[in-house]
Amino acid sequence: MAYDRERRQKFADYLRVLAVKCKVKQVDIARAIGKTRQHVSHIFNGKIIFMGEQFQAASDFLYKKGASSGELALLNRLFVEAKSSMELQKINLEAPIDPIKQIIIENLDYLTPSELVKLHKEIEIYKFNHLKKADEKTTES
Repeated sequence: MAYDRERRQKFADYLRVLAVKCKVKQVDIARAIGKTRQHVSHIFNGKIIFMGEQFQAASDFLYKKGASSGELALLNRLFVEAKSSMELQKINLEAPIDPIKQIIIENLDYLTPSELVKLHKEIEIYKFNHLKKADEKTTES
C-alpha cells in the first residue's frame, strides 16, 4: 500500500537525518541492533521498518551518540505511525489533563529512550481504549 510506504519513508528520512547528526553509519546501527548492514539499508530506504526491539536498540544507540530526547520522541512517533499506518497527530482526545499526565509532559526531556518507548506504548493503549469506548457509544445511539 502506497500509504504505508509513505509513512515508512518519512520515518526513514528522519532516521537518516539523525544518523548524520550523530555521525553514525548504517553498519554502526546494524551492529547495535544485531542485524546486517543490508537490513538497515532497507530500513533507511523505507522498504521495511524495524521490529519493536530493534527500534528500541537503535534508539538507545542514537541517544548514546548524541540524539536528544526530543529528536528521539519524534523518531518514535514516526516509527509508531509507520508501524500502525496511523497519523498520531490527527487523533484528538478530549480527556481532561490529570496531574500525573502534566508531570510526565513537563519531564519528557529527562526520560531515557527506552522509557519514552514504554510511555508511548501506554499512551497508544490508552488512546485505543478511549477511541473504542467512543465508538461503542456511537454504535449504541
